[in-house]
Amino acid sequence: MMIDFALDAERSLGLKSREAIYEACLKRFRPIVMTTMSAMLGAVPLVIDFGLDAERSLGLNSREAIHQACLKRFRPIVMTTISAMLGAVPLVIGFGEGSELRRPLGITIVGGLIFSQLLTLYTTPVIYLYLDRFRLWGHRHWRLRHPFRTGTPEPGE
Repeated sequence: MMIDFALDAERSLGLKSREAIYEACLKRFRPIVMTTMSAMLGAVPLVIDFGLDAERSLGLNSREAIHQACLKRFRPIVMTTISAMLGAVPLVIGFGEGSELRRPLGITIVGGLIFSQLLTLYTTPVIYLYLDRFRLWGHRHWRLRHPFRTGTPEPGE
């Protein structure tokens, strides 16, 4: 099926090489891929921003702050992912001319969204906590090396 589509594309577009066919397909599906990626990349800053805000305004420690942020932002993040997946469903179940090219793209989008959602929801709190531990270690290390200075180090010191 894929070979038939490639031959049809070669005949209809006048493309001579495999690279030209690849470039034509890439140009056609680039907006779909970019929209999907932008939807997923917005999830991590939301959780981190809410975690930092909870630490500063509510006085929570980092573990409680990131937990509250994950609870608060879970539903909007999952709703965004589900809407992007539902947008790719017509690619998965599509019929007609060229559907043999769109079906693998739709399956890849849905699978990638599921995998990236799980990875994002599990790794963001872990990385947040590790970076907070590194920050605290840096403050302790700074105080041990410079006992007479107060406050945090300024940039460039």
